[in-house]
Amino acid sequence: MTEIAGKLGRLDDEIWGKLILMERGRRVAKAYLRSTTLVVDGGCSGFDGRSMGFTAFANPDRDAQTAELRQKIGPGVLLKMDKQGSVIALAQGTAPVFLAAECGSERLGALGGRLPPASDHRSPKERAVKAFDMKLFKAALERGAANPHHLLYKTCIRISLVKKGSSALKTPCWLMLVNLVAMDMLLSQPSPQPPLSSLPQPPNPPLHRRSSASAPSLRLTQL
Repeated sequence: MTEIAGKLGRLDDEIWGKLILMERGRRVAKAYLRSTTLVVDGGCSGFDGRSMGFTAFANPDRDAQTAELRQKIGPGVLLKMDKQGSVIALAQGTAPVFLAAECGSERLGALGGRLPPASDHRSPKERAVKAFDMKLFKAALERGAANPHHLLYKTCIRISLVKKGSSALKTPCWLMLVNLVAMDMLLSQPSPQPPLSSLPQPPNPPLHRRSSASAPSLRLTQL
């Protein structure tokens, strides 16, 4: 998170998020997002700005279970940022998709974090879950009661595909999405208290990063 915060001031203000694909503790790919809609699936087509195939990336440390589960991701998950800066998540297939959101919908708790699958037979709008609620995040900022470092981690969304482990680093296939709009908002707060003050701050005046964009991102790094 400190690395991302340090680069925030050098990014185009139309970039609203950073996506990181993980296999257990190994980062296999990362991308900066401009398009407000993104699909992460089990395809092998890499990243084109609007979709990212999990099986497109190499990992020399991949174990047999992870290799097997990657083939079961299927249509995966759709992620969309709305005009308010909130992020909506929708499972597109029947393979399990689990959400561990720090600042999302409370109703998901009753489902054990699993997004309703396509086989649920409800409409996509009814199955969609608010993975990041900007209204809740702003309220936390205004209260000023939370530890700023804790709020920094609330800008992240963690999603496990097919199977979730006892911890993120024990989960075969998962992704992390950092809401850069929320991070920018947090780091632009006046007189931050430690430990947030030890993090790199955005330039002055603040970036006022957009919460809605349409041009696809062309930035992708495979590790």
